[in-house]
Amino acid sequence: MVKQHVRIKQRQRGYSESQYVQSVIELMAAGGDCLEDIERQRSDAGLKLLLGELPLAEAVRFFLYGFHDEKLLERRPEEEAFVAPESEPLAGLWEVNREVVLKASRKEEPKQATIDQDATVVKRHKEQSRMTYLGERGYQPVINYWVEQGLILSDEFRDGNVAAGMACLTSSLRAVRALPQSVETI
Repeated sequence: MVKQHVRIKQRQRGYSESQYVQSVIELMAAGGDCLEDIERQRSDAGLKLLLGELPLAEAVRFFLYGFHDEKLLERRPEEEAFVAPESEPLAGLWEVNREVVLKASRKEEPKQATIDQDATVVKRHKEQSRMTYLGERGYQPVINYWVEQGLILSDEFRDGNVAAGMACLTSSLRAVRALPQSVETI
């Protein structure tokens, strides 16, 4: 699915987009919270046998930068809250997630979806991060979680100064678009 929907790399050498995405998932599954933790995974002989050779942390960082499109931030006000439009690679990643949701729920044909929408402050000390309502620098991504299935329907990266209640409807409608057609009650 990643091969079909996510296009970042300019040249077809080295690791594929799918392998990079898989390495980030493996990092998170192992409890890593920064890219440098990949280096610890790379040095683990047991993981190497299970997962194969992982890319360097710096290569993964460069891959992740490919999801960012500076042009989409040109209209971003200096201090005002702003939800940036999604880059093409991020939209592709959403399509991957949507397909995962559809495949995971196909057997049951669920009739109901309770969507839990939540924004969480993630503290960061990066210069680009904005002040949150907690008075610290960071980000405030929004997640739309399908309670009955235990699946994330959609997410949205947001600056720290974007209130949790800003543009909730847009985020909710995107989550609804990820649901299978069998769902009758939301």
